[in-house]
Amino acid sequence: MKAGPLQSLFAGRYAVRLHLLAFGLGAAVYGIWSVLLGQDNNWDLRNYHYYNPFALLNGRLGFDYAPAQIQSFLNPLQDLPFYFLVNVLPPMGVGFVMGALHGLNFGLIFAIAWVLLPGRTPALRLGLALLCAAVGMYSPITLAELGATENDLFTGLFAMAALLVVIRSLTGERIPGLKTRPAQLLVAGLIMGIGCGLKLTAVPYALGLLLASLVIGEDWRQRLTTVGWLVAGLVLGFLLSGGFWMITMWSHYRSPLFPFYNQWFQSPYYDLRNFGDARFMPRSVLEWLFQPFYFFTSNQFTYHSNDFRDIRYAIIYVLLGAFLVLRLIRGKTTPGQPQGEQHLLGPGRLTSAELVLLTFFISSYVIWELQFSVIRYIPPLEHLAPLMIMILVFRIFSAREIRAGALGVLFLIGVLIVRPPGFQRLPWSNKFFDTQAPPLEQPDQTVVLIASDRPWSYLIPAFPSGVRFVRVGGNFTRPHRPTRMVAEMRELIDNHQGPLYLLSRMERLREDAQLLQAYNVALLRLQPKPVGSRHEPRGLVLWPAVRMEN
Repeated sequence: MKAGPLQSLFAGRYAVRLHLLAFGLGAAVYGIWSVLLGQDNNWDLRNYHYYNPFALLNGRLGFDYAPAQIQSFLNPLQDLPFYFLVNVLPPMGVGFVMGALHGLNFGLIFAIAWVLLPGRTPALRLGLALLCAAVGMYSPITLAELGATENDLFTGLFAMAALLVVIRSLTGERIPGLKTRPAQLLVAGLIMGIGCGLKLTAVPYALGLLLASLVIGEDWRQRLTTVGWLVAGLVLGFLLSGGFWMITMWSHYRSPLFPFYNQWFQSPYYDLRNFGDARFMPRSVLEWLFQPFYFFTSNQFTYHSNDFRDIRYAIIYVLLGAFLVLRLIRGKTTPGQPQGEQHLLGPGRLTSAELVLLTFFISSYVIWELQFSVIRYIPPLEHLAPLMIMILVFRIFSAREIRAGALGVLFLIGVLIVRPPGFQRLPWSNKFFDTQAPPLEQPDQTVVLIASDRPWSYLIPAFPSGVRFVRVGGNFTRPHRPTRMVAEMRELIDNHQGPLYLLSRMERLREDAQLLQAYNVALLRLQPKPVGSRHEPRGLVLWPAVRMEN
């Protein structure tokens, strides 16, 4: 078939159908893959992904006290789709729909690659876009979190979609209903802002998008205008998805982002510090500079992240260095110097769309490394990594054979090295949460204490609605902390007249009992009430407790 008819086949409404097919293929394949992986049983699911939307819909904020620890105060909107699915579909249906939702990333990778590959034969364009999408989705966090509730793949959809809109605005491929570039930029910011409002770990990608927008335009006035439209959309989107929760946190705890950044907001309900998890941060200058090379060997990065493996960032690191050296060499070449020896090298110069992707990728990675270095939060970059590799290979080499060989070898190495982190899965059952609460004589007057950091809030919906849960120990509250939250917990326990229990495991009783002494609570030598759950080993109990007189 000649190029002309084939080109027309891939243009206009046919290209739209190709994109729809890519999105549908991604949803179907990864929905089925999610079911094959088994039922999600990750730590965060049991700690807060199910409890938080339950608490929102049942008015338990202020009734329970931080049962999901510091994660009790995350925006519950991000988990409402999952909560809804659990309550209307059988467990396998939940897994399929969640996997299909995450599979939309396949279509977004395809769409971004399609925009970045103009001027090539339609068959090559289609093949490369599909290849980048497939390799992008075959990545550690995607494989580990597919169909699960961590929401990194979900919020990653917003970053990918916003980037797609920005890149399309540069190529003249208008989005239906958005005729002008300012309108497109506003929508891109809106999409990205919604993602950030749902989960703050998406903020590095918003900042990366803003930095990437600084390369759009012929002068600084145009660039600042571009940034202005994006910022307007970001603010609006953030308020749409997170505004109500910020108002809620302010009304309860005097901090819109409670309990985060409390060194700035100074809520009396939490320590005057900015909460952070430093386990994953680089420990030396060498680790800061060469962190990607640690991702495919055994070290503290892979150990703390459940032993994942990935080499794609190291490949990009090397290719980017080679590209910059090439640009430096070309910049020093004089007009009269023979160029024959450089015939194998590519054109070197990036298109505006490629420059936006490159800037977005690098700046987002640097911000992610400085702020988190938590590999779970990196899905948008692992999805875009094959595109980065492809662009750099095309800009470094000119000969088609070398390009094809380099891409084939690098993609194969990347796929072979991949090892997803080990997140827990269960065999499918008839109920997503198969938990059994023991009978309680006075549920409306009962308080259940949790004195450890174990993820047990998923059990709360199985108990009668009148039972209050108070987390007196964990990553948010400890008895020695001079916060108003701890003071209110003490007051509640001191004034409580009804039944009092400790939720614990048999092997943790001694440790938990020691912590309860700081709240003037002691365990009684009575028969505990077993709590049934297939989501963890046997031994979970409600142990009767009593307040001690001062």
